[in-house]
Amino acid sequence: MHSRLLEDESDHPTHPVKSWWFTVSKPRLAIVSGAAISATIIVIVIIAITVDSKALDEDDEDPPGTPLPRKCGQRTAESDWPWTVEIYSMADGPDWEHTIALGTLVNDRYVLSSAYELQKFEDSTLRVLLGETTFVHMVDDSYFENRVFREILRKEFIEHDSVGFGTNMVLLQMDKEVKFNGRIQPICLPWVHPEIPQQLTILPDEKDKLFSSSAHLVDYVDCFEIWFYQGFEADQESKRLHLCAKQSNSSEHCYALRGSPLLGVFHDHGKKRFVQYGIKHYGDCAQGLQIYSNVTHHMEWIREVVTRKDVDEIQNVKS
Repeated sequence: MHSRLLEDESDHPTHPVKSWWFTVSKPRLAIVSGAAISATIIVIVIIAITVDSKALDEDDEDPPGTPLPRKCGQRTAESDWPWTVEIYSMADGPDWEHTIALGTLVNDRYVLSSAYELQKFEDSTLRVLLGETTFVHMVDDSYFENRVFREILRKEFIEHDSVGFGTNMVLLQMDKEVKFNGRIQPICLPWVHPEIPQQLTILPDEKDKLFSSSAHLVDYVDCFEIWFYQGFEADQESKRLHLCAKQSNSSEHCYALRGSPLLGVFHDHGKKRFVQYGIKHYGDCAQGLQIYSNVTHHMEWIREVVTRKDVDEIQNVKS
């Protein structure tokens, strides 16, 4: 059979196949080659744009367990300040007192606030209320019904022995995670945008609403000259730990609860995002000045504390 096949092949001599590629003229070949190269470049560009867009979308999503979220500092249709948190203390009786301080939600488990006020309640039971922008309230347990609240499990204070004023910042660990929605979102911290802008926003308060005022940084010495008798110092370490902000419009109400954030704005791919650069630390707006704890200076400590949460949970599961 094999010999027959060989004979059949010999009976039908093969003819060379002439490809048009080798028969076209050189000018046509150049045109076709150029068109092919251009098409290839266009395809590569489209793929690159698609991949880049996908990457941006992925960057805007937080993987589970992210200590500090990438998607942060964005206003929503439901709230201008969805990262604002009210902090309450349990009174001697069965009721909850009014708001003792404000805080900001830095991720789904931690709230950042002023230690100056909260260290007075270090041994008290604390509760935080999220998703609300109206305060200050006199509250009892019924106030928390149908609202998102969390008990505080642990308080992490940071202290600086070299500064006479001592503790100035606290992280509050909530008893369980919160789900982000239109009324609850985390604030961005300076790791997202380290440079402090010239124009800043502060959040003074009224009894029934939360609004904002503009402010700008001034030399720390200006605040020191007013509050030095309270323990503030003018050394370099104190300057790094604190920011001095002045109300831009002296006619605006500028009182703010301790723990209120000092915010800056930057634009990220067309989105306006707020970054917290300071925490209201001291001062009831004397001459329009207030002292804020410098969040940028404490980023390493913040990262360490919020990451430690994951380690603690793993250890608890193993035990």
